[in-house]
This record gives sequence, C-alpha cells and structure tokens, in this order.
Amino acid sequence: MPRPGRSALLDGRFQVLVVVLGGLFVLQSSNSLDPAKSAYFLLAIAAVAGAVVSAPSWLSNTRSAMARAWLIAAASVVVLLIVSLAVSRAHGTSITPWLRDASAYALFAAAPILALACASTASRRWLVALLAVCGALGSLSFAVEWIGRRNLASLPIGRIALPSETLAAALLALATAVALVGLSRRWWWAATGGAVLGLFFITGSRATLMLLVVPIGAAVFAGRPWRPAARVLLIEAAVAVAVFLAGESGIAVANGNISISLPFSTASAGQSAGPTGTPAPDRLGQRISSIGTLITDPRSDQSFQERLAQTKSAWEAFTSSPLLGVGPGYTFQWTNSANQVVGAFTLDTPLVYLAKFGLLGLIPMALFVGAYLQLALELWRRQQARLEYLALIGFAFVVAVVGVQDFPIEDKGASFAIILVLALGLHGLLRENPPGELVAAPSVAEQPAAADERGATGG
Repeated sequence: MPRPGRSALLDGRFQVLVVVLGGLFVLQSSNSLDPAKSAYFLLAIAAVAGAVVSAPSWLSNTRSAMARAWLIAAASVVVLLIVSLAVSRAHGTSITPWLRDASAYALFAAAPILALACASTASRRWLVALLAVCGALGSLSFAVEWIGRRNLASLPIGRIALPSETLAAALLALATAVALVGLSRRWWWAATGGAVLGLFFITGSRATLMLLVVPIGAAVFAGRPWRPAARVLLIEAAVAVAVFLAGESGIAVANGNISISLPFSTASAGQSAGPTGTPAPDRLGQRISSIGTLITDPRSDQSFQERLAQTKSAWEAFTSSPLLGVGPGYTFQWTNSANQVVGAFTLDTPLVYLAKFGLLGLIPMALFVGAYLQLALELWRRQQARLEYLALIGFAFVVAVVGVQDFPIEDKGASFAIILVLALGLHGLLRENPPGELVAAPSVAEQPAAADERGATGG
C-alpha cells in the first residue's frame, strides 16, 4: 500500500496497478472509444505523468547507467512516434487510426518509466504476486478467446480480460524461474507453469507448441546442478499433459464426441450428447493432425497461406517506403483464404513493424535490446537476484517465440508484461531482500536430518 501522507498517484505501485490491471479489464472490448476507455486513457496518462514527476525519487535509488539506458530507449520510441505521425499523414492515414494503432507503442514507450518507478517502491513478493495474477488472467483469457474463435466448444463466457499470449507466457517464465531457484512452494510454481502450457495446448494453436522452449531455455541458463532443473521440467510437462487431456476430454464431451452415462441419464453410453444425435466434429483433433499436413504440404494449409499473404502485404508496404515505413494506422490489404480482399491496420507477421516504421524503427529496438542485455548481465552478477535473472531470461525466450508469429508490441498485453518483468528485474538491483520477502529454501545439506525430505519440497 502507498505510504501514509504520500499521494497515491506518485506511488509506482499505484501507477502500475492503474495501467496494467485497468488495461486488462478495459481494453478487452471492441475498437470503439467508449467512456470506460476514455477514462482509462486519462488515468493511464496521469499515471505516467506521476511516474515522471516522481523521477527524482526513483532515480536516486537506481544506478545511473541503468536508468539512463532505459530512459534513452523510451525516449527513442517517443521520437519515432512523432516522426510516424507525419509519415502516416503522408500516406493518407487520418489521425484517429494513427492514434488507435500508435497507442500500443506509446504504452511500450512508457513501460521502462513505469517499471523504474514501481521497482523503487514495490517488494519482490508484491511484484511476483501481481505478475502471477495478471499472467493467470492473460492465460485464462487467451484460452477462452481461442476456444471460442476456433469453435472448439460453446462457452458461457466469451472473454474474461484482455487475451494476451505474451502476458500469459510471462507467467510461464516467472513460474519456471521460481521453481528453478528453489523458493518456497517451488513445486506448486512448477505445476503452475505446466498448467499455463496445458491451457496453451488446449487452444489448438500450433504456434504455442514453440513455447516449450521457454522452460527449457530458462533451465539451461539456470546452470548446474541439472537434476533439480530436470525435476522442474518433468513436473511442468506432466501437468501440461494432464491439463491438456482434461481440456480435450471436456471439449469432446461438450461437442458430443464422447458421451458420459450418468446413473439417472436416459441416454446410452454410445449416444451423442448433441441436440441432433450426431457427434460434432473433433475440431481440436483436426488442428493437431494438421501439423503433419503443414509440414508435408504447406500449400494446403489455409492458416499458413493466410499468414503468408499478410507477410507479402507487409513486405510490399515496407519496400514502398523502406526508410520510414508507411506509419501506424495504415490499412494493409491482402487476399484471404476465401479469395476476398480484406484490410486491417495490424498483421500476423513480424514484418508489420518494419512496414510501419521502416529501417528507422530498428534504432529504438536496438536500444531496448541493449538495455535488456545490460540488465540481465547485472542481475547475473548478483547471487541474490537469481530469480529476477531467470525471469528475465525466460521472458526473452517468450518474446523470441512470439516474435516468430507476429510483432509482440502490437499486443498491448505484451507491454503490460514488459512493465512487470522489468520492474521485477530492476528491483533485483535496488535492494537486498528484507524479511518477509520470497527467499530461497535451504539446501538439503543445510536442513536437519529429520526435516530433510519435507524441506526439499519447499512446501
């Protein structure tokens, strides 16, 4: 909670709560600007302004070189957005589409500022808890969104919060890091990571299979001894399979592919639970079996062809203006699988960033990557910041995996994840962990013999 007598708007924790939690619940609606969104944007602007005003406070607690690197990266995005407004206008884009599209990148620019402000006031426990809550919301929302979008099952709700693959995967990275470090209840964290993977697999999205590299990559960077890391990976894999099988069975029952005979049921075991008496198609099984088809005959896969068409559209826009791009809000056009010409301001391809900002856009990305590597290196040098280091490494794998599919920053949930992960990483450099913080469980050798087995579980 904010300190007594201190304005809440100047407290980094309150600023992050407004921007992240507020955004998760408000930005899940349509693209129209309703009163709730207007209020959120005003509060978010006020929160960022509060973080800027309180800069003398959090700058005094932050290493000047580290803060400078992140502030320069943030400023470079702001400059890029200012240039992009003129570029968009030159390509016939009006101010409203530009604002709608540029808002995601404005949030990305504000992420380091909010993270720096929050890191100086929040505790490790607070940051871990908030990232876990937001990641859980993102995971459930992502699963619900894609189960409904792919017509895998008819759910009573269409959306919980803003669905975000990057934010959901950030929880996977955090849970794996906590389990690898050996903090208290680490096996519960490993199970949480496995549950997130299982929810991803239930959606039937083949690209989410690549997220398996996140826990594996974090385990590799955790170093020796390898046996505890292997246990963590096995638990995550086992829980992921269990959640996937439970979800697949539930979807099959809901679609009538499997009937369950209850003692009071009048239907026989072989009858369908569907209204027409015939089982619905096993859409999830079809998505999984299509992986082989994608490898052997990619031209027959409509999803792949759709993504390829969008990639070509982005490439054509980039080559038309390689230095400055076509600007945010630009309407890209392509022919979809139904042979219809469609248009949108975002695309399912990482090339969309180059198409919008051109080669000039590579400068802010290089500055962000440089600051991120600098932070990771500093955390690696601090033994007591191993959790923050592994969380940062795991999230880097998340961004790499999502970046193969599309450009992560197009999803506002990615900026929410960046705020929380950076705040956790920056906190690891600011202070020692006070009493009550998450601490590593004692090693087996340090525990009394009678409590050896109990303490090894961290429960």
